[in-house]
Amino acid sequence: MFKLGDIAVSRKLMLLLSLALVGFIALLLISASALQRNLMSEREARLQAVLDLAMSRIQALAATLPAPQAQAEARAMLNSMRFDGDNYLFVLDENRRMLVHPVRPELVGQQMGESGSATAGAHWQRMVDLGRGGQQGRLEYQWVSPSGESAQKLSLVAGYQPWGWILGSGVLLQDIQATIWSQYQLMGGATLLVTLLMGLLGFAISRSIVNPLAEINRAMQQVAAGDLVVSIPVHGKDELGAVASCTNQGLSAIRHALLEASQGAGNVADAALRIAASAEQTNQAVNSQRDQLAQLATAMNEMSATIADVAGHAENTARDT
Repeated sequence: MFKLGDIAVSRKLMLLLSLALVGFIALLLISASALQRNLMSEREARLQAVLDLAMSRIQALAATLPAPQAQAEARAMLNSMRFDGDNYLFVLDENRRMLVHPVRPELVGQQMGESGSATAGAHWQRMVDLGRGGQQGRLEYQWVSPSGESAQKLSLVAGYQPWGWILGSGVLLQDIQATIWSQYQLMGGATLLVTLLMGLLGFAISRSIVNPLAEINRAMQQVAAGDLVVSIPVHGKDELGAVASCTNQGLSAIRHALLEASQGAGNVADAALRIAASAEQTNQAVNSQRDQLAQLATAMNEMSATIADVAGHAENTARDT
């Protein structure tokens, strides 16, 4: 069974850093995706605003002028309209015939999307289908420039049903892709920098935790082997430093207690020796007194015998006289 406590501290820190890196990368991808959606929405909104403006002007012309004159005025107006630099509007009819193209006037009158022609492409028919009957729509397609270069393009179309016109405009997506790539590089560089800083910080934190723990572990092994004079280096004032300091204080207290116990045992041994010596002296004194008493008893016995002899002699002498 997996237990977090079975993993070394250094590996736990590496796991934490790895998760942080994965989070940064996920955030980078999410941010880039959100940026792409926002840029696309912004471009669509700008295209829609341009189409709405052109449509409102066409409707105003149609309401105030005869149809031929209104259409001529509308063509002139659309040919002169520009936005976001060189972007423009074009007009198709419902048969894919180009009616207005400010940048390539040679296309006017041509039927777009014919197979094998320079204007081939299914997107022209899709534009007509989207705008037919006064409807609106969007589409993305591969656009080929007059020089033959290919690029992704976003276009919006809107139909003006009274004239059978389909207005369209588009923007190239390469600038969006360039912006996204630029953001990728910026955020990727920031992520790399933060990852390196976190790696260095994690390495420093790992060393500040693992090394003191290793020193404490070695010291405890020496204590278990009976070496009580070991001392643990104190590297800081954090929790590990406090543990090392408290352990040193505990070992010092143990050494002091053992020293006092050793000194107490020595004092007890000295006292025992003194008591033994005193007992020996007392024993010798008792033995000496016993000998003296024995000698005194012997002397008294001898004296008693002498007195008895003297008394006997005196008695004998008395009888003889």
